Amino acid sequence: MPGGQATPKCRFQDSSPGGGLPAFAAEAAASAEQARPTGGSERLRPRSREGGRSYVSTMSNSRRPISHDQSRTIVLYGQGLQSGLKTGMILSPLPPDSGILFRNITTGKTLPASIDCIESTDFCTSLQQGCITARTVEHLMSALHAYRITNVLIKISDEVPIMDGSAHAFCHLIEEAGIAEQDAAVEEFVVDRCYAIGQVRLDAKFIPVEPYDGFRVTYRLNYPPPLGVQEFSYEHQDSTSYRDEIAPARTFAFVKEVERMQELGLIAGGRLTNVVLIGEEKIINSTPLRFPDECVRHKILDVIGDVYLLGRMLRGHVRANMTGHTENIALVQKLRAAMPHPRE
Repeated sequence: MPGGQATPKCRFQDSSPGGGLPAFAAEAAASAEQARPTGGSERLRPRSREGGRSYVSTMSNSRRPISHDQSRTIVLYGQGLQSGLKTGMILSPLPPDSGILFRNITTGKTLPASIDCIESTDFCTSLQQGCITARTVEHLMSALHAYRITNVLIKISDEVPIMDGSAHAFCHLIEEAGIAEQDAAVEEFVVDRCYAIGQVRLDAKFIPVEPYDGFRVTYRLNYPPPLGVQEFSYEHQDSTSYRDEIAPARTFAFVKEVERMQELGLIAGGRLTNVVLIGEEKIINSTPLRFPDECVRHKILDVIGDVYLLGRMLRGHVRANMTGHTENIALVQKLRAAMPHPRE
C-alpha cells in the first residue's frame, strides 16, 4: 500500500456455518466497515471524530502524551531464550527525542527499536542493523509501551533475557529505576480508518486496527484442548492495569512445536520456569497457571510490544485472531507506510 493512500474500506469474509460471524469477528467486521476514509491530508491537528485519513498527531491539548525516561540506570540478569546463554541487560536514561535504543555491550554500536530494523519474526521478534542484533525484544517493548517510556538506552549482548517468560520482571525493573517526566511532547499514531492484515474469518489469522479513543487490544485464540477458545479484551488505563492484568502472563508453546524448534537449534534457553508447555491432553508445568486465560493474555502482551516498534504510541483498537509476530509486524509495517512523514 503506498504510504498515506486511503483504501476504500476493509472487506471481510463470512465463513461461519450460519452465515453470521460470531460476536468477536462480527464486531471487528462491523467496526471496520464503519471506518470509511473521506480523504484529506491534514497534519498535526487535533483528531476529528468525522473520519479522514490516519495521521500522526502531536496533540496540543492536556491529554497529549509526555516524553518519559528512567530516573536512573539499573541492571538485570537472566538467560537468553534462543541462545540459552546467561545474559544481562542495563537500562539507562536518555534525553528527550532520543527514542529507544539497543546498544551492544561489546561493540558499543546502537540499534533503534524500530519497525525498519526487523530481522525475524520466527517464534520471537528480532531486530538487526548491520552487525548489531537484538533478539526477543517483544516482552521488554511491551512493558516500555505500557509505562510510556519513550527514551531509554538498553545495553545487551544480542538478546533480551527471557526471565520467567512474561513481562513482570521488566515492570519491576522500570518501577525500581523510577520514571522521569521530560519536557517534551510525544507523537501518537491516531487511527482514523481501518488497517488490516488478513480477512476476518474465524478459521484464519487476521489483525485489524480501527479508530478508538484510547488504546485497546482484543485477542481470540482457538486451539485444541486443553486450551480451547480463549478471548480477552484489554483496555489500557495505566501501568498498574498492565502490570496486574497482562504482564504476568507467560509465553506458551506446544510440545510438538518445541521439538521442531529444538531441531532447528532454537529456544535453547526454554525451561518449564519460563514457558507454559502444553501437551496433547494437559499442561505439563507443575505450577498452576497465573490466570485461567493466561495464554490469550500473553498474546495481548506480544501485540502491545510489537506495536511499539512503530515508534509511536497508538490510539486505536487492535483486534487479533490467532496471529503471531509475523502478522503483528505486518500490521505495524502497514501503519509505518501510512505515516505522512516517516522518521529517518
